[in-house]
Amino acid sequence: MNHLKQALLNYIGNPSSDILCFELGYEYGKLGQYATALSFYLKSAEITKNDDLAYESLICGSVCLTIPGSRDYSAKGILLHAVSLIPTRPEAYYFLSRLHESNYEWQEAYTMASCGLEFLENSKNVTNKYLGYNEDHHLLFQKSVASWHIGRIEESKELTYKLSKDNNLDKKHKLAIKNNLKNIGHPTTAGNKHIPIAGATGNSHLSGVTSISFN
Repeated sequence: MNHLKQALLNYIGNPSSDILCFELGYEYGKLGQYATALSFYLKSAEITKNDDLAYESLICGSVCLTIPGSRDYSAKGILLHAVSLIPTRPEAYYFLSRLHESNYEWQEAYTMASCGLEFLENSKNVTNKYLGYNEDHHLLFQKSVASWHIGRIEESKELTYKLSKDNNLDKKHKLAIKNNLKNIGHPTTAGNKHIPIAGATGNSHLSGVTSISFN
């Protein structure tokens, strides 16, 4: 609450500041006050002349709409706005991939992950806040999930195996990838039946794991 109080005081002192709008939205978001947080993120995106700040404000705003779980359509529009601002940054593609995954739109999820992977080197963070994206593995992880569901079985195995060798995985992804690799087998392994798998948006048969899993 002290962080929110300070952010609010900073904003009151300069309500036309784009970064102070963002920081206040961020503090409200941390407390689960997503509607209020969204209003400040959108204001930041509207008033700033810094496209990167606008981009990150829009990403955080989209998260405010997806956490309650009822406004995916609006979240998609905000993310597409971010893409239109800076189509060569990868982060919005990741969140779009997750949105499509949550609606079982696997081809779209695969396409968005593939697009994002093309721009990995352009990842940045001008707000110095955690945006819910890890450039080391999140997009590759999304692609490994979606590729399985669109019938690109060997590609899914190869990506899952590659991810299993990544020492930078967080615990949830590490556990899910270990289980997935055990179920689908290593690349070129034959005889694995096509098992529905789920991804990072809660379509998971493994309760509490925000990552892919198998029946």
